[in-house]
Amino acid sequence: MRYPIFFLAHGSPMNAIQENDYTLSLSHFFREKQYMPRAILMISAHYTSRWKTSISTSNRQIYDFYGFPKELSSCIYQTPPHEDIAQELLSFLPDCILDASWWVDHGAWSPLIHIFPEANIPVVQLSIDMSMSHEDMFSFWERLRPLREQGFLILWSGNIVHNLWMIDANPLSATPPSWAYEWDRVVKKSLIEHAESVLLSLSVPQIAEPTGEHIAPLYYLLGARYPDEEVVSLYDGWEHGNLSLFTFWYGVEE
Repeated sequence: MRYPIFFLAHGSPMNAIQENDYTLSLSHFFREKQYMPRAILMISAHYTSRWKTSISTSNRQIYDFYGFPKELSSCIYQTPPHEDIAQELLSFLPDCILDASWWVDHGAWSPLIHIFPEANIPVVQLSIDMSMSHEDMFSFWERLRPLREQGFLILWSGNIVHNLWMIDANPLSATPPSWAYEWDRVVKKSLIEHAESVLLSLSVPQIAEPTGEHIAPLYYLLGARYPDEEVVSLYDGWEHGNLSLFTFWYGVEE
């Protein structure tokens, strides 16, 4: 079986403990599909490196945020150990290192708590090398496509538009400013038209993604797509004014 690949817009950490249109869409979709991979490979915007790609060996949960209600820091998502799977990944990525210092971050567990609430599938995180160009990120994942046919469900977690310095305090604010809407539109148009080369060559407007790591998972994901796969929207919307919740997948409909 070839598992589909997903770009998850994790948005605010509060989505972990809220039932809203977005989280209910995630829950419903994955409950209906009933995927049972032997492992989840997660590429989160919050696990980055500027020197070497790393494979996290820890299944412990990290609360990598501040200023949120205590209820969020009491949220437990404990997954099975995965050291053997991390070792297996080294056969595909011999130039990587195993990293025991990074735990499962909120970019991973906040959507996973709605996708696989039982937390019964090992979760392995692979870091994003922020020193890579968009083209290098794409090429990196081309060679990892076979993982999709070896029991790995691969999820990329980030946001197409993500500017925390300009967010609306109202989480339900769903009308994005023109600059946010325009970049979101450009990305969607490129995905629909299979214009990966165009998208890879575009400079991300700094106002749309000031630090770069939230959109970086997109360029990795594009390399893992097979030519026969079309983009399918799972959810489309906004929160806090400029956090795009556009979530989509590539695969062959069963």
